[in-house]
Amino acid sequence: MKQKLLISLLLCTTAFATVTTEVTDARYDGDGADTTFDFAFGIYNTSDLIVQLINETTGVPTTQTETTHYTVSAVNNNYWKTAPGGTVTFVTAPTTSQEVYIFRNPETIQSLNLKKYSQMNQVNPKSLEDQLN
Repeated sequence: MKQKLLISLLLCTTAFATVTTEVTDARYDGDGADTTFDFAFGIYNTSDLIVQLINETTGVPTTQTETTHYTVSAVNNNYWKTAPGGTVTFVTAPTTSQEVYIFRNPETIQSLNLKKYSQMNQVNPKSLEDQLN
């Protein structure tokens, strides 16, 4: 009886859990002067970012290349820190006819190897959570 009650409580609790949304992109208008643009979302690697300059007349995006067109400073380079994010710094300031679009596009390859019949007490919960995010 206790087991059935516990399962019922867990199912009810899960059903009413809060679903949160997370911002995973940032947009800015170029002004021909500013070269630094902040983003407020976590990344694992700077290569997880895609930075584009969008021509505001045609709407055509041009993907920029890290180290050639911009650099990334991401001190809080972690999804779970209180203030994740960083700064993209362009070599040349985007013009007034360009929109800066920064978004996260992480690799979708899972690197955690869970062997068949592995004991869950041998799996690091933090590693498992990282893979599920």
